Amino acid sequence: MGTDRLVHEVSPAAAVQALFGATTRVVGESPVSGGCINRALRLSLSDGRTLFLKTRDCHGRDALPELFLREAKGLLALAGAKAGPRVPRPLAIATEGAEPF
Repeated sequence: MGTDRLVHEVSPAAAVQALFGATTRVVGESPVSGGCINRALRLSLSDGRTLFLKTRDCHGRDALPELFLREAKGLLALAGAKAGPRVPRPLAIATEGAEPF
């Protein structure tokens, strides 16, 4: 799957509904530690799924609007490698707006 199918210019909640159906909602979120540049959250969905969400406040002068798109391309390339490592599968990317994800 290419990254062209992943890009959404919507909120994380709207992306969840687009991916999993209109009745699926984010019912909880909790912070995930380990990073120092981006904000990371564990999202609990109404259908029982759990997702990892990484966001970045793009109002700062160091904001990189295509950061997550490039990261997704790298993850997809690693996932396609023969005998490659296990990597997370990107589900959605937002490159526009106040808080890309």
